[in-house]
Amino acid sequence: MGNSTHRIQILLLDCQTLRISYVEVNGNHVANPSPAATMLGNEQWAWLEQQLLKPATSRIVCSSTQFGAELNGWETWDNYPLEVQRMVNLIQETQAEHLIFMSGDVHYAELSKRDWNGLYPIYDFTSSGLTQIEESPRHNTNHIGNPILEPHAGMISIDWTNQKLIFEIFNVSGAKVYSHTVEYNELEF
Repeated sequence: MGNSTHRIQILLLDCQTLRISYVEVNGNHVANPSPAATMLGNEQWAWLEQQLLKPATSRIVCSSTQFGAELNGWETWDNYPLEVQRMVNLIQETQAEHLIFMSGDVHYAELSKRDWNGLYPIYDFTSSGLTQIEESPRHNTNHIGNPILEPHAGMISIDWTNQKLIFEIFNVSGAKVYSHTVEYNELEF
């Protein structure tokens, strides 16, 4: 591919304004199976669908809440299982390829990978912790490698020549403390 064919689409989701409050049991967030439970609201869902129909070589969906982490008693998309399924369905229906999530809010870094039938794996790159770090990460069997529990910054690179995505975490000294590469064709139908 020549440089003129590369188009990166960055979509910033508002996961706070219309989000229905979390359901808590004994201080832990639990799944809310109600059809009224929403993260984005209908207007934002319609906007997202229109965006995913636009041509793009790569898509980064930015979410303040982790999409790749499993239900773990804290804030994740899994607290809204119908919204997760709606996102999976939307990606399938729009055939939006090369889509990854970028998230934060948990005060550590990790890369999560989730698989669904009929959809390529969805990666969620969480980088959250320039100034504040959790003592231990939340339970997440979807993560690849160990979470990074030190101040850090994350970087996503696209190697167009070799058709790869590179997820990297650097500590405050600039040393690379995490790296994972994904073949570009893994993110296709």
